Amino acid sequence: MKNPFPFLILILLITFPINQTLADEKPSLEKGWYSFMGDTLRLYRLEEPKSIAGGKLYPMVLLLHGLDGEAASFVSMFKEQNGSEKWFIVAPQAPVRSTAKGAHSTWDRNQDAQFLLNLLSFLEDKYPLDRKRIAVVGYSAGSSMALALAKSDPHRFFKLGLIGGGRLSAGEKPPGFESLKVFLFGAEHDDYFNRAGMDAAKKAFENAGAKVDLEVVPGTDHSTIYEHGARMVKWIYDEDHATGDH
Repeated sequence: MKNPFPFLILILLITFPINQTLADEKPSLEKGWYSFMGDTLRLYRLEEPKSIAGGKLYPMVLLLHGLDGEAASFVSMFKEQNGSEKWFIVAPQAPVRSTAKGAHSTWDRNQDAQFLLNLLSFLEDKYPLDRKRIAVVGYSAGSSMALALAKSDPHRFFKLGLIGGGRLSAGEKPPGFESLKVFLFGAEHDDYFNRAGMDAAKKAFENAGAKVDLEVVPGTDHSTIYEHGARMVKWIYDEDHATGDH
């Protein structure tokens, strides 16, 4: 009879990582990264407020990066601005998928909406979150995912930030949008989401009952608008702001 020891080792190596994925949340190799079991194992970045007082609830912003973006860099943008010490910041990393243009880390509106809502529910149960102050922000492909998420559960969010994307069709009136604050943040020279598209989106959101801010940054394009994201961060963290065009 052959020595079964190598086969036992192989079985242990296979089953150990599978068992690891069964936990809802485990720290990853780097500080601040966690895993969550959805349809597959997903990674997300989480930053907590500077200090958490007992009995107090805190707002949270969900960040959805663009095509082949990095959750960590999106978190850094929000973490480095004043106000972050009072907020939870969560940013899932989109899985790599096969697309018409090859393999890319990106969102799928049909597959990811429920995963993201499940992740939010998990975090709401685990941390002292103010469920009336949950915001979602998306950039480019992430903005389409953020909009899809808001449409699927509009009462879940009080602010929706869309950078370089996020089209709401004319005449579309998702229920619950009358309580939503929206910020359309775009580039002057954006072939993907031009000024006419932004104006049409603003009108569609207003017709749906949402309160809308629109800001177009001069001299920017679809990729460089991300570098001006501090303006979006300020809008999210600001509890009192006026709506209008800029």
